[in-house]
Amino acid sequence: MRNLSMIALLIAAPIVSAGVFKIPVESTPIDELKLAMDGTTFLPKDHLLRGVFYFGSAHVKANLIFDTSSDWVFVMDKQCLSCDPSNRLYEWKESTSAANSDIITAYNANYGQIVVVGDDVNDTVCIQNKFDYCAKNFRFLSVTDVSKKMLPMQGVVGMAPDDPKNGPSFVATLVDQKVIDKKMVGIMITGPDQGGDSTITMGGYDDTQFDKYTDRVVYWYKTTSDQLWQIPLNDLKFGNYTLFTDNYKRNAIFNSFFKGISLPSDMFKKFAELAQKQIRLTNCDQTTGFCRFPGLCSKQIRNLFDIKIQFGDVQVYNIPAKGYVYDSTTDEGYPECRYRMNISSDNNIVLGTPFLYNYYQILNYENNSLGLYLHQFSDSTIAPTGIDERTGNTGSGGGDNDNSLPPWAVALIVISILIIVGAIIAFVVIRRRNQKLGEQLVEYSKLEPDTSNKAKSTL
Repeated sequence: MRNLSMIALLIAAPIVSAGVFKIPVESTPIDELKLAMDGTTFLPKDHLLRGVFYFGSAHVKANLIFDTSSDWVFVMDKQCLSCDPSNRLYEWKESTSAANSDIITAYNANYGQIVVVGDDVNDTVCIQNKFDYCAKNFRFLSVTDVSKKMLPMQGVVGMAPDDPKNGPSFVATLVDQKVIDKKMVGIMITGPDQGGDSTITMGGYDDTQFDKYTDRVVYWYKTTSDQLWQIPLNDLKFGNYTLFTDNYKRNAIFNSFFKGISLPSDMFKKFAELAQKQIRLTNCDQTTGFCRFPGLCSKQIRNLFDIKIQFGDVQVYNIPAKGYVYDSTTDEGYPECRYRMNISSDNNIVLGTPFLYNYYQILNYENNSLGLYLHQFSDSTIAPTGIDERTGNTGSGGGDNDNSLPPWAVALIVISILIIVGAIIAFVVIRRRNQKLGEQLVEYSKLEPDTSNKAKSTL
């Protein structure tokens, strides 16, 4: 049995209490095409999750991006000439709370295709306000040089697991300094069209955001990596077609900084083949991992398959089609629909915002586990069989290659078959009964006396 998850209905601590606090975070839109830290392209409607932080004795304010796939916290230094001028914020020499400032050394942090260079600093870092939620003498990176490919930003707060091989953990430091009680973070990211606020809860999670149609259950999964929020993946389907091509064990990595879904090359190839059969004008580049078809997404949305994901248990998580496509234009200005799918660099699957917009995530640093539940603004479902408990929809579109039938048609076929079988059984029973009656009448006729012969003898 594969890595069955622990399924538990947990009673959470109050959201605002000693040792637990919830903060609103800004879901910031990206207004133009720019390269991200991992080398992928952000899109006009992409959003990044940002929170307010304060650095040093001067309480320098910086909006940092929450990134569940990286470890270090870094902020842009005033001396960073390669940084956008509006983002040059912090200077350790101006902070009286900066520790060991006379022996600060340079440090490189590798973020995929991007390397940031800066000073290894110890100083006070506060979240949300200047005084209440602070990590004193916290080690972070004051960035003095960045690649031109890097998305303009004021900094990043890494939320990766607390492991010696990772950078200093902001969450672990808050626990060590008794600012929060537990090494646990709850993250709710809502999409631009869903409504609701994006929030982060430090020291616990928010138990008020469950979808009203579901049981108040958190599904827990043990992580398979000490450095990443990575859990086992049993299956990933495009509609009703699995994208697995072998029995190789694969994992899903959760990345709040990533705007799409990355598939290993063999799975992407299968996805591309199905997409092209589903909508015949779909064009997929097997090298760049770029798929698109002409026209508006809304014109074909009903024909697009949903994506179904099964982790280490029986639950199936659904991603609706509108979550992984977006409208764009060709170089000539014609509308085209593009997929938020690409090719990953290894055998693992990376789940970004198309998944994270719909499911509340709980990062449990203490026992290396990740919890998920369907939040109240979600467009998706969680069901043991992959069937929407509210509508009975199987979650697959009606594209060119869709051979599945809607639930009402299946029910009608089943009822028709039952009626036909019932009629056949009734016919056979009645026929056998009539045969028995006929046999009995023959037997009765043999037992009846021959009165005609008696009459002749009396004459």
